[in-house]
Amino acid sequence: MALTIFSPFGSFEIPEGASPLTIETRRKEFYQLIGQCIKEWAKLEEKLFELCVFALKAPRKQTAIVYFKSPTIDTRLNLLDELLRAILPQREKKDGGHDHPHVVAWTKLHKAIKDILPERNLLAHAPVKEIEAVQTRMPLTHPDPFVTLATWLEIIVSEGEKLRGRSESKPIRATDLTTHLRAIEMLTARISVFHGTIAAEPPVGPPLHKSQRR
Repeated sequence: MALTIFSPFGSFEIPEGASPLTIETRRKEFYQLIGQCIKEWAKLEEKLFELCVFALKAPRKQTAIVYFKSPTIDTRLNLLDELLRAILPQREKKDGGHDHPHVVAWTKLHKAIKDILPERNLLAHAPVKEIEAVQTRMPLTHPDPFVTLATWLEIIVSEGEKLRGRSESKPIRATDLTTHLRAIEMLTARISVFHGTIAAEPPVGPPLHKSQRR
């Protein structure tokens, strides 16, 4: 729970988990967490690529050309979504019925990845801000008038992005990075399970048109 400190010069909020550690110590821990998140995202993207190989049924080199032609993970994810939906079992009736369990599973997985993409993009492109909360002792003639209450780091939208009209996202702090890392790890595992499940069954394309049936 955040703590609000009041002083003669105003008030400020100390986030949960912050303490009077030095900025140097905080910096080391924070950037280690960022590195772990980036590495885990790389694993997740490898899993997505393997799904693309499965969906296209093409040699890996050609698949890589198609997949990585898209410049961002968001557009690559949209491409994969289209490819998978083309080979997963279709509804028997276009105007009714239920989606196949594989389609339902992918829809949930796709949404879960999309939901944490904004944090991933902030993590990859936004600057890190170092903050030191200092409380002033009165009177200012005190031998040590400034007391460091807490230090912390956070990832925030850059001033340039704000000027472009981008919405100001909630800052990402150390506790948020830990939560984000766990979320990526879980998604990576879910992608592996999903891939294994659909690979165990032959892919099914869209139903044949009446004129194609014999």
